[in-house]
Amino acid sequence: MGTSVIRASLFLSVIGLTGQAVAACDETILLEYQVNDGRYQFELNDVYLDSGAAQSSSGGIPLKDWLLNGENTISVQMNAQTGEFSVYAICADGSGKRDMDAVSLAGQASHNLKFDAPDPPKHIYLAAKPTDDEGLLEAVETLKSATTARDYDAVWRMHAAMRADMELTGQPLKAAAYQMGKIVENISPEFAPDLQTNSVLGGRVWEVFGKDFAPPIHDVVTANGGKIDFKTGSFWMKMDGVWSVFRR
Repeated sequence: MGTSVIRASLFLSVIGLTGQAVAACDETILLEYQVNDGRYQFELNDVYLDSGAAQSSSGGIPLKDWLLNGENTISVQMNAQTGEFSVYAICADGSGKRDMDAVSLAGQASHNLKFDAPDPPKHIYLAAKPTDDEGLLEAVETLKSATTARDYDAVWRMHAAMRADMELTGQPLKAAAYQMGKIVENISPEFAPDLQTNSVLGGRVWEVFGKDFAPPIHDVVTANGGKIDFKTGSFWMKMDGVWSVFRR
């Protein structure tokens, strides 16, 4: 009798473990929002994430960059009639949704959404050394000149941090290089004036924006039979002492 009970207990334990394994998935953390008649701005761990203004704005932003191990903070700033904001984790197939934090706001308001990311994606900025912004705006000007000249080699070289991060995270570098080549070949860039620099993540990354978070370089490029809203030069890091674009 006792042996049967033990075997039954072990059997149930195996079922439980199997159930846990089936339920597990590669989760994505998302920020979902609905803003009515007004403006909004989001920052993740003090890094600019998104902003906008419209009669009605809604969307979902996958949080893959700027996550830190442990507690993370999304700063929500709003001046609108109403706003609904939530952060949650969900499996790729749409199952297993886990609500993490949410808030409803009205008028001019701000709020911090908090959530844990115990195993965030690995990115090269997590191991980067803090630096000041000496030479950063000069590097932006060099990237502008290379873009104007449609010098693909120079533009691709100045995205070394982005390339290194793609290799770390297993993204298809060859496809990105091909797309960048087509973009540079067809670009007629617009440049944001009055650029300002801002240190984030303790100086490991630097933001560069014009007014209303305009990216330094922007164009809607026609390539490969479609239109690409190309932006670059907003997030920089130093690699081997040289400034390099990390994100857009």
